[in-house]
Amino acid sequence: MATAMQNDDSAIEKWKLRRTIQYLSSLRGHGTSLVTIIVPAQSQLSQTTRLLTDEYALSSSIRSPQTRHNVQQALSAAQGRLRLYTQNTLPKNGLVLYTGIVDDGEQNRETKISMCIEPLQPLQRDLYRCETHFITDFLQQQIIDSVNDLNRRRYGIIVIDGNGTLFARIDPQQGTTILKRIQVSLPK
Repeated sequence: MATAMQNDDSAIEKWKLRRTIQYLSSLRGHGTSLVTIIVPAQSQLSQTTRLLTDEYALSSSIRSPQTRHNVQQALSAAQGRLRLYTQNTLPKNGLVLYTGIVDDGEQNRETKISMCIEPLQPLQRDLYRCETHFITDFLQQQIIDSVNDLNRRRYGIIVIDGNGTLFARIDPQQGTTILKRIQVSLPK
């Protein structure tokens, strides 16, 4: 019963993550004002904080006043989000930060986005990127990999009765394979 509930929770989390990724992938910013930051669990949070401080100082040399303002706003939001975490409270799979000011083309408005996501699988590398869009391809790949892992699961079956024993494997791609059959004659 508990396993079924955990599987349901896992499926709901994957669905939420997929929807969030679709939403983030559709957003576009003015200039290179959308910031994506990947923080693996084993990395030092102080290094990431220092990087953001350095990037904030460098952003003052951006020529376009609107892009400069948007980048500085995004970096400030990212620094604020990182302050909520310590090395001990960082999620076990790492953390992905998405911050920036997004153009809403239909109504000529700008919307501030600041989002933290814990990925499905542990992150292996860190990343800091300012682009016109958020970097979400690695999260999409994690969702695809998790679905493929479900399809790759194999189950073993052992059937024991009065006539013998049967060892079999159930594989989603190959079906059922009988590995070994042992027959015995037991006295009545």
